[in-house]
Amino acid sequence: MTIEVSRDFERLPKPVRKSIVNGCGPGMVKKLPFFGESSYFADSCNIHDYDYDATINQAAPSQRHRATSDKRFLRNMKTQLLGTTGITRALRTAQAYCFYGLVRVFGWIFYKR
Repeated sequence: MTIEVSRDFERLPKPVRKSIVNGCGPGMVKKLPFFGESSYFADSCNIHDYDYDATINQAAPSQRHRATSDKRFLRNMKTQLLGTTGITRALRTAQAYCFYGLVRVFGWIFYKR
């Protein structure tokens, strides 16, 4: 099973895509372990960044769109967990729900800006 990604995101030239995504977390947070481009969930985070970006993604800003983007983010992270087992799966599942909780609580700060 593959993670959900918008066709528009896949069509973007790599330099443009790179300019709107940042892995998992903004600014200094990216330097913490488990965040940034080195995160296990970097692909899911980058798709979520695209969903939140106002300059490229033309979806009309709304709380419904934000909630839909956040739910896709969680589904994508769960998909990335397929095939993991044991303690690794448990820890990464906790990390996925932590990331999801963070975007639900603080995502409004970055949504469509």
